[in-house]
Amino acid sequence: MVRDLYSRIEGIVTESGLWAGEQRQTHAFRPTSSIVGFTSAQVEELKRLGPTIAEVLQGMSRILTVAHNLDVAEGEAWRVLRKVMSMEVPGFMAPLQSLYPKQAPLLIKVDVMEDGDGQFHLAEIDATNRRGMGYTSLFERLRSEVKPRSSAPFTPIVEALAGLVKRLCGKGRPQLGYVYAHRERFYLSEFLILRDALRHYDVELLVGDELETNVVGDTVVINGTPCESALLADFAIKLERKELIVDLSRLYKEKRVRLLIPPRPFLGSKALLALLHNAEGDAKIEAILRSMIDGEAIDHLRQRVPMTRFVTKSSVAPTSGVLKEVISSGMKGVYFVGDPAFKKGFADARSRPYQYVVQDEIVCRRRRFQVLSSEGGSRENLRTRLILYYVLRSPAGGLITATEEKAVHGGGRAVFTGITAK
Repeated sequence: MVRDLYSRIEGIVTESGLWAGEQRQTHAFRPTSSIVGFTSAQVEELKRLGPTIAEVLQGMSRILTVAHNLDVAEGEAWRVLRKVMSMEVPGFMAPLQSLYPKQAPLLIKVDVMEDGDGQFHLAEIDATNRRGMGYTSLFERLRSEVKPRSSAPFTPIVEALAGLVKRLCGKGRPQLGYVYAHRERFYLSEFLILRDALRHYDVELLVGDELETNVVGDTVVINGTPCESALLADFAIKLERKELIVDLSRLYKEKRVRLLIPPRPFLGSKALLALLHNAEGDAKIEAILRSMIDGEAIDHLRQRVPMTRFVTKSSVAPTSGVLKEVISSGMKGVYFVGDPAFKKGFADARSRPYQYVVQDEIVCRRRRFQVLSSEGGSRENLRTRLILYYVLRSPAGGLITATEEKAVHGGGRAVFTGITAK
């Protein structure tokens, strides 16, 4: 029975394109027959966090816009804010990020850690990343295959995204442009999984490499197909094709394209979490935060985000916690206190003020998984992380990553699975 279930899962994943050809090795993970369940109280807490996260991000967008108005934003506090909010911003995005502060990100991704008491902690908030939705939709499908009677606690990610696109397109053709940087082509199969899933909701996802995308007049043409809705997921932060960058920037400035995710890299930076906490207790920065963001939202999110502090030249090495580069993906630039590389990493962080943060470490809850293989199954107690999306302030989808290592991340030894309501 275990081998039969493994074969069924393998067939679905291969058919999706994720494990086609050599991708069986490059996109490997370990299947499981286990689905992670959350209590009704946990589900409600994640729902309550949606409006809170959205309010904080909207307020941060307002602060970002003011910070770049040098006629208004004077003094040391504003200088620090301007510095922090501009780090690692690509040149083409610099003049775009402070435009249209009322345009909030409609799609938000969060990394949620569950501790041993069942309490949730938001290790990361990313309002700049549209990757992962294809994976999430695939594992929502596998949840139904593995546990046919289980119920999803939130709206499926594809259903939520389709509803958003249809709402924004009105009576027009429901169409969304997905232009990825050539350096992101590793994720193409995941984007195509999302494209195929959206077809079931009569939504067209136009997926194209930046090398396959052009602007003709005021229309973005992706793989030869005009994006008539003028609705794009985002501007990929790693775009390199100068002509396309110039044309897309012009369309955005002239409000001829709409984006689900505005071009504000800071809203995906770990610096956002350090700024939110204001661990140094800077009275002027605290006043700016509370003048632009609802105070209850600040307090609520501070309770759910582990204490996060900037590393500066005067910072003292912590005795516990996690060192993180403010702009990084996966486990790049991440060092736990006690790791062999931590000492060197922290010295580098001190030499680059505000480009690293130290976050309190959350000891992730272990859950028991039945891990499948072609030889059979084994039971393992693994640490878990939940990747959750918020679409229009409401949670959608949900993907569990589980590993033995305390730095829970994807990869060939990771277990991926869906979530259910208990």
